[in-house]
Amino acid sequence: MQVESDLSTQQMDDMLDITATSAADLMQEQGESGDLQIDETNVATSALMNPLLVNLIFSYMDAPTLKTSVRPVCTLWADLGAPFLGKKTTHPQMFSESITCDSEIPETIGLTVFHPKLAKNVKLVSSTCPCDSPELLPRNFTAVRPRIARHVEELEVRIDSSFLPGLHKMWTSRQHLFNNLTKISITVLLFSDDNADSILTGSYPMMANVKMISIRMANQYRLDQDKLGAIISQKLFNATPNLQEVEVEAGFYLDFAPCKKLDKFTYAFVKFLDWRTHEPSKVVEMDKIVKMLESCRESLTELSLSQVRVVDFEDDEEDDDDVQPVQTLSLPSFPNLTRLSISSMEVYRLGDCLSVKNVPNLTHVILAGSIKKWFTLSNIIAHFRHPHVGITTLDLDAAYDGDEDDVEIGTEIVRLFPAVKILKLKLTLLAYLQMDDLEEIRLLKQILRNFAPWELTSALVEMKNVRSSGVVLGTMQGLSHTEVRFCGTNKHPFVLGDDVKEILLAGREIKLIKMSGFLMTETERDEFEGFVEDSGLPISFSE
Repeated sequence: MQVESDLSTQQMDDMLDITATSAADLMQEQGESGDLQIDETNVATSALMNPLLVNLIFSYMDAPTLKTSVRPVCTLWADLGAPFLGKKTTHPQMFSESITCDSEIPETIGLTVFHPKLAKNVKLVSSTCPCDSPELLPRNFTAVRPRIARHVEELEVRIDSSFLPGLHKMWTSRQHLFNNLTKISITVLLFSDDNADSILTGSYPMMANVKMISIRMANQYRLDQDKLGAIISQKLFNATPNLQEVEVEAGFYLDFAPCKKLDKFTYAFVKFLDWRTHEPSKVVEMDKIVKMLESCRESLTELSLSQVRVVDFEDDEEDDDDVQPVQTLSLPSFPNLTRLSISSMEVYRLGDCLSVKNVPNLTHVILAGSIKKWFTLSNIIAHFRHPHVGITTLDLDAAYDGDEDDVEIGTEIVRLFPAVKILKLKLTLLAYLQMDDLEEIRLLKQILRNFAPWELTSALVEMKNVRSSGVVLGTMQGLSHTEVRFCGTNKHPFVLGDDVKEILLAGREIKLIKMSGFLMTETERDEFEGFVEDSGLPISFSE
């Protein structure tokens, strides 16, 4: 129990001084039992054993003081101080048991004796050699669970897939429930094990206080390898009716119908290379994505979609579209959605679904495509037809290919999102663009100038893979009152010639210029910094 106080800082400091001074005296008065022998006539001692007063004092103490100066005094102070220490201790209590191929006895890590109230944040780690198939969780955790379960508020689990049946057994148990659990994080390192085809039956007890769940399937290299993870994840969502935030990185899809209060959903589809066939894994199934989103569309206010590649797909990425059919994602209507982020537009190719009718409360949008796939601004908005007058913040990340057909792309984006006040535009120049031709410079300048009709309160334009002053010229002449970033390739030197000086001096209307990634000698950098300082230009330079 913690008591609110109107005491002044000086009064609290005086009380803390008295407590610290009295602690040593109190420890000397302890009997052989280790508990304090209280003299009822000693008023000061009796006051310091008053839970209301002691709770008030402990609430102002830091973690080291609670640990070293308070809890050793007596069992009462240890008990009263434990909740405050638990809240102020950032590191979780870890329980771990590691089995390797050359060991018969598991290596156990974790405390065996500690106050249960300190177990507010628990990390459970189990690892095994893929040739073993244990089903039990760490024994030190199993032993203390009856005493700590009701105190645990955050549970982080990092296990190999062979332990999934043991994790399922823990959740199904009706004894020693995690009644105060608010956050669950599970990372599963997928291996080929004998438990992959286990049948998991039974539901999980309701966990009404859980507000956040994070699920991550790692090291996947075989189809259906994450089947048990999918089953356990769905059972968890069925048992957490007050869930507000979910993060999933996996190759499966879930039903959030039981989660009526789900507010924020982040989903990353895992794509991997099958080690047996050396073929890419299955692609995102848009019908299942839509079905999953339909189950939480009424409550959702923030949605993020992306794709994670477990291995480097550089060899097959350029031909990916030739193998996989292009799918269009038509988002269901989201009456309360305010923020949308899609960082893999080459995968989640949005249809004409960003209209006021479909997402009436949408205000913040982030859209990004794969640079390796030459995914341009035109590709990002290819299927958009209806404008949205409520979107005020727009973040676009795309490749720039110098195509003349895209000269009006800025005008079209302004038409689709007419109310934008905050813009972040990142363009990565494709490798073949030299940008040393006047026509190429003119095209870039015109594309950027077509964003001018917006009355922006904040704007950031970032040009990446810059290899010539032509990019700087086209950007500077196309913008004003904007923060601009130029990112080099770490391969091309930066030469401060007269043409570059002229370009930078002509761009005084630019709000701020940041330059990075250009090769410069120490002498060249000193010359550049001197030019910037003498000219009073808003330019910063970093390696």
